[in-house]
Amino acid sequence: MSRWSQVLRRLTTSVGGGTALAMSFVGSAQAVSIAERSLPTGSSTPYAVGGWAGGLLLAGTRVDALLVRATTPGFQITPIVASTGGLGGFTLGPDGNPWYLASRVMVENGIANRYGTLVELTAAGPVTKLQLPSSLTSAIDMAAGPDGALWITQYPDQAIGRYVPGGTFTAYPLWPLSHANEITAGPDGAMWFTDLGTNSIGRIAMNGRVDNYGLPTGPFANPYGIAVGGDRALWFAEEYGGRIGRITVSGRIQEFTIPNRHTHPQHVVAGTDGSLWFTDQGDASGHEAIGHVTLDGAVTEYPLPTVGAVPGDLALGPDGALWFSESRGRVGRVDPNGQPTPAATPKAVVRRAALRRHCTARGPGRSTRNAKISSAAHKQQSRTCITSAARRSKAHRR
Repeated sequence: MSRWSQVLRRLTTSVGGGTALAMSFVGSAQAVSIAERSLPTGSSTPYAVGGWAGGLLLAGTRVDALLVRATTPGFQITPIVASTGGLGGFTLGPDGNPWYLASRVMVENGIANRYGTLVELTAAGPVTKLQLPSSLTSAIDMAAGPDGALWITQYPDQAIGRYVPGGTFTAYPLWPLSHANEITAGPDGAMWFTDLGTNSIGRIAMNGRVDNYGLPTGPFANPYGIAVGGDRALWFAEEYGGRIGRITVSGRIQEFTIPNRHTHPQHVVAGTDGSLWFTDQGDASGHEAIGHVTLDGAVTEYPLPTVGAVPGDLALGPDGALWFSESRGRVGRVDPNGQPTPAATPKAVVRRAALRRHCTARGPGRSTRNAKISSAAHKQQSRTCITSAARRSKAHRR
């Protein structure tokens, strides 16, 4: 039995089931299948997902932590011990253990203060390793650096934090109005991050030196997620700019428009082939999707099976699939090379099928008065029944 199997055996209680929806896209740039699975906690709202060791994915919600076992063609959801507060920033630490960020409320002098905390998921369970020094600090995202430290974006402290596990914590100040969001290790040995406040992409070296690169689309492009692509450039999402951006380590920026006027892209991750995937939250009218962009900037979007899903964070799973969170209490899985799976049947089709069964259940050749009628007359009667019932159902829904 593997180490992580033992951890699960001690800490978890398996739950099965959950609503599953699926959708496939054939004939596009590539065959893509998308499946969604409800979380066992019912009303919980997923906050983030992150890859980790042992063939598992860690998914966080606003009220608890969840482990999601990556199995194909379906997947199982297994909860672990509860952890209050919002969760996110999942990353592997230098010791190979998963780390994540959590918020912790502490009452001090009669005032409830919310602190950002760093938590390590050990074989014995979650262990809080660091509480950020300011009660106003919100730890936004975290990533492991090439120096063996964990780097954290902080707001409203306007700083990037660096924590050496078992050692010291250092905060490096950013520019006025900065709002650092997501952070990742770059291919040049530095950490790169998005900055919503200054509409820029930031770079912080291991010695704490900070540089930033303003975006051509401004002043409110709202750069959000960031990831390294297979071309060794940094790719990022512009939530309000409606674009996917690319910046080289020398600071050259390109932007690629998403062909969806309702677009609000957020999180970005590289796939197994080095191309990029992103979540698109759409707008109030829907249009949520998972997007894909090639290294030459060609963008394709794949609508989600559930309208109003509001996809959040995105991670590459150990199975080569992309896993994402939804605000409707689901975790989704994208197979970039998946075989077509049955799409979710639209509600209108389901209703009409039910009406057809109702209107033909009396058997061929019988009317409501049980009088014999011809087959042709029976078919016409069934059509009339379906149309009439559908109108009544529509009027009732109004």
